[in-house]
Amino acid sequence: MRTRIEREFDPDVVRRLKADVRHDITVDGPGLAAQALRAGLVDELQMIVCPVVGGGKRFFPDRVRLKLESVGELRFRHGVPVLRYAVRG
Repeated sequence: MRTRIEREFDPDVVRRLKADVRHDITVDGPGLAAQALRAGLVDELQMIVCPVVGGGKRFFPDRVRLKLESVGELRFRHGVPVLRYAVRG
């Protein structure tokens, strides 16, 4: 596994990276993920649903509209689901 750290988010750098690699690229953290979503760079979302009421950050940023298609689901041993959605269009 190789890790690459960039000091700032540049959509063009991410586009080139996506074109040059054969494996999946992950984006972690709500702020960085929001920038990637806004730039149209996300192909799939994996949502870990933690049953906590009344707190946390929103999953989707403001003013982002996506067409999502369910492509799978799994559960951790303690029951927390991971929902997978492909971004279409």
